[in-house]
Amino acid sequence: HRDLHSFPTRRSSDLEQMSDMEQAAALKAKHSELDNALQTEIGRPQPDQSVVSQIKKQKLRIKDALAAIDGG
Repeated sequence: HRDLHSFPTRRSSDLEQMSDMEQAAALKAKHSELDNALQTEIGRPQPDQSVVSQIKKQKLRIKDALAAIDGG
């Protein structure tokens, strides 16, 4: 079983101390990592749909956070 929690994450307190540009860059990097993980999982002979779903949800949360930064 693949562990999605191995991706580096930042604590919210770390994000609060970053500028909007730094936050956006960190979120975009995380989004790219998740996109790579999603492509890897989808490319498997028998993709784990729960993993695919979890990755997609994480990507959506990041996209929402980026929209909040851009709009806020």
